[in-house]
Amino acid sequence: MKARGPGARDRSTRRRSSSSTNRPPGSIPITADVINDLIVPCARSWLTTVSITHDMASVRKIADRVAMIHQGQFIWTGSVEQIDNSGSEYVDQFIHGRAEGPIQMDISQAVSIGSQT
Repeated sequence: MKARGPGARDRSTRRRSSSSTNRPPGSIPITADVINDLIVPCARSWLTTVSITHDMASVRKIADRVAMIHQGQFIWTGSVEQIDNSGSEYVDQFIHGRAEGPIQMDISQAVSIGSQT
């Protein structure tokens, strides 16, 4: 794991730190980036953060480590620097937003999700 900032030096202390869970509002990109700008200094100093997002710009800006969960299972973990060369068809499909690939979505599920927004 690549250390970032002074708080990342002592991993045992960092793990015992307070934590925060964030979900940047992806529907408003400028607001998401404002939230990112608030997360970065905390994550690089003392606060362990967990963000759940599909916004790859946010991932690249705020993350040290990345995990992808598919059907309730971790299918890939690595550093943000490794994500473009993950070797995972799932990660590749997701980060590039492709319809074709191992992740299949039932069209009725997509319509249902779209009607909830």
